[in-house]
Amino acid sequence: MSQRCRARAPEAWAGRFSTISPGTSGGMGGSSGGSGTAGAPVSLVLDKAKIDCGSLDPEQVLARDCAKSGCHSGPVTAANLPLTFAKIASETKDVPAKHAGIACPNDPLKECVPATCPNDVLLVSSSAPASSWLTAKVHETATQCGDPMPSPNGYTAELAANMACIDAIVQAIADL
Repeated sequence: MSQRCRARAPEAWAGRFSTISPGTSGGMGGSSGGSGTAGAPVSLVLDKAKIDCGSLDPEQVLARDCAKSGCHSGPVTAANLPLTFAKIASETKDVPAKHAGIACPNDPLKECVPATCPNDVLLVSSSAPASSWLTAKVHETATQCGDPMPSPNGYTAELAANMACIDAIVQAIADL
């Protein structure tokens, strides 16, 4: 887990990510997931045929890189955020990030939200997909707030096509 929870620099995040506009509703439900609107959960479904991942299958990329055992799949998911192909759109579109599951530096058995994590950032922003929190996590621009994704070390140069596929998935979610 990230040991950078002590640094305070929230102003460094200003303007870098899409945020929740005053008067709009955020997510309901789990720690980082839930519906994108108030009330009943919204069921959004991605169409693989509309996601340009080149020769890669977007569902397999998510399964291999995000929705693997011990991460964002199964009965207990990291940050309470399931990122399976079937659920990712409903769980992330215009839903605020809660920054859950980050171990406190002085007690790794407890969770903390570092002061360096941005407030009101959206997991996938329909108005500015490139500024989405999921994009920041896979591009490692969110270094002061939790671990890089995919865990433990982020994407390597050899997996650049996988990162581009995640970007295409984020764009497809924003377009729904």
